[in-house]
Amino acid sequence: MVEEKPKRYKIDNWSVHELQAEKFTIPIIVGSVNGQEIRTDTIFWLDNEKKVAMTKKDIYELGNPNMGWHGNIVAAGYKLKDFEIKGTNH
Repeated sequence: MVEEKPKRYKIDNWSVHELQAEKFTIPIIVGSVNGQEIRTDTIFWLDNEKKVAMTKKDIYELGNPNMGWHGNIVAAGYKLKDFEIKGTNH
């Protein structure tokens, strides 16, 4: 069986969102890829220093975050680094 290579996308105007499932929360990113708004699958890795986020099958190069969302998290005392996800083997 041939494993499919991950697709790479550049995502701009992005923000981290949480979807509520029955017993857990799923992190996703909402943003713009080639001018079209998208919602990613579950994010398993998000590294702000390297500007990359990964789902099970796709890689997203992080462009500029959504300024409204970013302003709100900064005003609340958070940093983009606080939203990193690095707890899985990917």
